[in-house]
Amino acid sequence: MLNINIKAAVARAAFMVILRELTNSVDQQPNTAAALDAGREYITTSDLITYRFTRLPFGLTCSPFLLSATLRELATMYKHIFPQATSLVDKNMYMDDFAAGAEDDDGVINLYNEVTSLMGRIRLPMAKWATNSQPLMELWKTEGLVINMETQVLGTHWNTRTDTFTVDRKNVTNNLRDGPVTKRQLLQTAARFYDSLGLLSPVSLIAKTLFQDTWTRGIGWDELLPPDLGTRWHRWVSTLPSPSDILIPRWVGTSDKDSYEIHVFCDASEGAYGAVLYVRTSTCNHYSVRLLCSKNRLAPVKRVTLPRLELLGALLGSRLLRYLCEATNFDVRNALLWTDSIITLGWIRHDPNRWKPFVSNRVTEIHNHTNTSQWRHCPGKENPADLLSRGVTADKLKNSDIWWHGPSWLSKPVHHWPLDAPTTDTPLPEVRKLNHQVLIVKTSTPLLDATRYSSYWKLLRITAWVLRFKQNIRQKEKTFGELTASELSNARLYWLQIVQREHFTMELDAILKSSPLPERSKIARFNPFLDNGLVRLGGRLQFAELSREQRHPILLDGQHHFSRLLIQQTHICLHHLGVHIATRTAIPFEDRSSQRSEATLAGVQAPPQRTLYNA
Repeated sequence: MLNINIKAAVARAAFMVILRELTNSVDQQPNTAAALDAGREYITTSDLITYRFTRLPFGLTCSPFLLSATLRELATMYKHIFPQATSLVDKNMYMDDFAAGAEDDDGVINLYNEVTSLMGRIRLPMAKWATNSQPLMELWKTEGLVINMETQVLGTHWNTRTDTFTVDRKNVTNNLRDGPVTKRQLLQTAARFYDSLGLLSPVSLIAKTLFQDTWTRGIGWDELLPPDLGTRWHRWVSTLPSPSDILIPRWVGTSDKDSYEIHVFCDASEGAYGAVLYVRTSTCNHYSVRLLCSKNRLAPVKRVTLPRLELLGALLGSRLLRYLCEATNFDVRNALLWTDSIITLGWIRHDPNRWKPFVSNRVTEIHNHTNTSQWRHCPGKENPADLLSRGVTADKLKNSDIWWHGPSWLSKPVHHWPLDAPTTDTPLPEVRKLNHQVLIVKTSTPLLDATRYSSYWKLLRITAWVLRFKQNIRQKEKTFGELTASELSNARLYWLQIVQREHFTMELDAILKSSPLPERSKIARFNPFLDNGLVRLGGRLQFAELSREQRHPILLDGQHHFSRLLIQQTHICLHHLGVHIATRTAIPFEDRSSQRSEATLAGVQAPPQRTLYNA
C-alpha cells in the first residue's frame, strides 16, 4: 500500500476510484454457467452437472484473488491497445482501490479514458471518483459521475479541494474510554492509529513505546496500567485532536521540468530508530523541501548498543530509499543520506570485511543500496529523524518546522549546508579480530656446502671458524687464537645434527612428540631414541658391557656427503681396512692414534666402494 500512496504523492494530477461490488445475477443454463446462491437447495441427481461463474463473486474467501487474477489477465490481453492503463492496473491496485496520476491534466484525462475503456471490456463498474484535476472533474460532471471531494487513499484522508492529506483522528478518539486503561485497550487504540506514509510516526511512537513497556514489566492484558504509564497515556491521548488540524500537501512538487534531490535523515536512540525522507526541488534558484514518508521501529527489548542502533537506522534509511526508487522513476544517484553518528559513517565508509558479523552484514546491505559517497554527517540538533527516535506529542509535532520541511539549511544553496565530518581519526568499535594463520617451516640449511670439500678435517676446521665468528658477534667476550678441541667437537656435532635433520625429519618430529615412527621410516627397525639432540640406535645392547658409544651408536644416512667424508677419514685412520669395518666404525678425532672400536656411526645405507677407493 505504501508504494501506491507514494505514487499518488509524486504525481501533479491524481485520481482515485473504487471498484463497485458486482451483483450475482448470471445465466443459469447448466451448459454454460450458474450463479452462486447461498440460499438455494440443491437436489442430488445421478447426472454430473458443471456450473461456472460468469461474473466475479464478492464476499468469498477467494474473491480478492479472483479479482486480482482477472485484472492481471485483462492487462495481458489488452496491453497493446491500452499500454498506459495496463501497466498501472496491477501495480496501482490494492484490493478494489485504484489510485494513479500523471504529470498534467491532459495526461490524467488520457489515463482515465484508458482505464474506463479497459474496465469496460469486462463491464466492471467503478464508483467513488475523486481527483484534484479541475478539467477531469468537468469531464466527470458531463458524464454524470458522482464526484467525492473527500476520500481515503488507502487509509490516508485526501481532501481534493485543497489537495492535502489529513489524519482522521476520529477513528481513534471516538473509541476512547474515560478512566483507567488496560493493556488491551492500549493496544486497541494504538492499532487504530493508521498512518501508511509515516507522516505522524513521531506521535504513534509514544503509543508503541508504552505498549512495549507493559511487556517488559509483565503487565497482564486486563490489568490496569501503573500510575506512571497511565499518566503518559492520558497525556498522549489529550493531544490527539491536534493532528486533524494539520494539512499536509499531497504533491511533493516534482516534475519533469524541475530538478530534484532526495534527502534521507537517519537517527536512533535507546528506545527506537528511524529514517525520514524528503524531496528537495529546485525552480529558478528557489528550493522547496517536502516531507514524503518516514519509517521507525522500536529498539529490541534485549539491550543493543547505541552505535548498532544508529547503524540500524541507517539501514532502514537505505531500504526506504530503495523502496521509493522502485515505486517511482526517481534515480537513486540523486539521493543523499544523513546521519549524526560518526561511528556509523566510519563503518559505512570502510570495507565491510573489517567489522564483526552484525556490522558487516548490515554495512554490506547498505552498500548494495547506496554509494559511500552519498552518506554525509548531519549535526544532531538539526536532524529531523531525532523526532522519530524519541517521539513527540501531536501538539508539538504540529508546529515543528524541522519535521515538515527538514533543516533550515536544506532550503538553501549547497554552500550553506554543514561540512562533512571526517572519520579517519575516529576509533571505531566492532573491529573483527583476524586470526592469522602462520605457517612455520623449519629448514636445516647448513652454514657451508659440504659438497665443496673433499677433506673431512678441512670441513670441520672451516665450520669451527664460522661457529667461532658467530659466537664472537653475539657475545661480548671474544675468542681468539687457534681452534680448540671443544670447538672441533662442536663442529663435528653440528654436522651430525645436520645430517639427521635432512634425512630423518619425520622421525625427529615423531620422537619429540613421543609418537610412533611412520611405517615407511627406514630407521624404525633400529628402535631409535633421542639423546642430547642426536638420534641413536636402541636395541638389546643397552645391557651389554660396552661403552655408551658402542651400545648406542649415532644413526646417519650413508648417502650424505659428510657421511662419506667421515667414512673416508675412518678408512684412512684404520689403515685402509675393508668396507665392512670402515662403514661400521668411526675413530673419534680426539684420539686418532688409537684404534678403539667405539662405534659412533651406523650407516643405514652404505656408500659405494668408490668412496673407499678414493681414500
